[in-house]
Amino acid sequence: MNPSKMRGRRSSARVWAIYETAFKYGFEHLDHPSRDLGFECHVNGQAMLRWLSENRTQDLANALCKVLGVALVQAQELEIFGRWDWLYETEACDCSHETEAQAAMDAYLSCGLLDIALEAGVH
Repeated sequence: MNPSKMRGRRSSARVWAIYETAFKYGFEHLDHPSRDLGFECHVNGQAMLRWLSENRTQDLANALCKVLGVALVQAQELEIFGRWDWLYETEACDCSHETEAQAAMDAYLSCGLLDIALEAGVH
């Protein structure tokens, strides 16, 4: 395998590890906006969510779907087999999507997942 591709994969894995850590701390402390989380840093969970919504919308959509329990599932009907749908509480997508990421983004926008996370405080 090409070493430069391996470095890229490691870099992507590291970036995702950083995101996971940020989500973990941010979501756990949304109701304590300036709580000390250790490691000499403070995370304002609501500010983090707003920044992600402006700068890393797809990453936030994927994370909020997971955290809020939005089911991203592949369609089983023959005519749309392999396409992606989302289900959240009593809501579902109007149409199936080519990719899981597209379904997550549609759920994020259609259900207002950012507002739900900000209002409820995601734990």
